Amino acid sequence: MDRDRRVHPRLDVMVDVSVRKGARITQLNAANVSAGGMFFEVDQGAYPGVAIGEEIEVHLDMGSDRFGRPLELRTPAEVVRIDLGGPGRRAGFAVMWASSDPALVHQLAVLLEYLAERAKRA
Repeated sequence: MDRDRRVHPRLDVMVDVSVRKGARITQLNAANVSAGGMFFEVDQGAYPGVAIGEEIEVHLDMGSDRFGRPLELRTPAEVVRIDLGGPGRRAGFAVMWASSDPALVHQLAVLLEYLAERAKRA
């Protein structure tokens, strides 16, 4: 039986994110995000161009919220899972945040709060 080992609840989203691997920057869709990481979707059968254990940089910029707080996140992340997809699930890869910087933790909390409120309104 496959158990869900997630520590942090996931918030389903569909946001554009820039992913940097070395000098290459790729625009991808994030399908979910949590305090622990993010999942990126890729087209079925497409190789995501990353390997487990590899470090990438994630950059998400959604402007600012109604209080004027920036909704931007730029952080290193480690690839922890690659999913080739299958019946009922999209192909993609999961990352875990690779920094515990208090400023990043705060910025991530602001972003998650905004995305949760946005999801309630939708």
